[in-house]
Amino acid sequence: MPFLHGFRRIIYEYQPLVNAVMRVVGIEEKEGGNESSLEEDSSRCSSLVALLEQESQSEVFLEGISYALFKVAERGLVNAANILLRYGADINFEYPVSYYNPLHIAVLRNRPNMVRLLVGHGADIEKRDRIHESSPLDLASEESERLPCLITLLELGADVNAKDKHGKTPLLHALASSDGLTVHNTENIQLLLKRAVEKPYKQEPPTNYLL
Repeated sequence: MPFLHGFRRIIYEYQPLVNAVMRVVGIEEKEGGNESSLEEDSSRCSSLVALLEQESQSEVFLEGISYALFKVAERGLVNAANILLRYGADINFEYPVSYYNPLHIAVLRNRPNMVRLLVGHGADIEKRDRIHESSPLDLASEESERLPCLITLLELGADVNAKDKHGKTPLLHALASSDGLTVHNTENIQLLLKRAVEKPYKQEPPTNYLL
C-alpha cells in the first residue's frame, strides 16, 4: 500500500534528521517536551540553522525537513517552521498515514499563529485532505476549542460556503458535532452563520437555457 511505503521511508530515511531537528528545538517526541521552548530561546534558532546547514547535502534533506515542518506545525513552533520553510521545506507535505498537511495539523491542534504563518507562505487555504476531503475550515468548525483557528481562517479569506464531497459546508460540519439533544460549538455556529449571511452562496447560472 502507498502509505506503508511512505511510512517506511520516514522511519528508515527521514526520521534521523527529523529527530535531530526536534532535539534542537527542545522537543523529545517520546517525552513531550516544552512546546514554547524555541519561541523563548533564540539560541535554539541559531542551533537549528547550524543543523540545517550541516545536513543540507543529505539526499533526504528536503524530505526530512518537510516532515519536520509537519511536526513543528503540530506543536505550534512558529519560529522553527519559519526557518524550515526558508530552507525549502515543502509546505504541502502530506503525512503518509493521515494524509494531513502542515496546515491541516495546525488547525487540528488549534495553532492559529501557525495557520497564519503557513497561509502567509502560500499554503492552500482550501486544500482538502485525501481521506475525508475536509478543508482546514471544515476541521476548524468541528470543535469549539478550534474557534481561534476558525476566526483566523475566515480572516484570511477561507470560503465559508465551500462544500465537501458530501455537499457539507463548514456550518454543517459544526452542526454535526451536536448530539441531537445538546447543541455544541455554539460560537462556531454563530460565527459561520454570520459569515454565510455576509457572503451568500453564489449559484452558478444555468448554461442550457433557451434564447
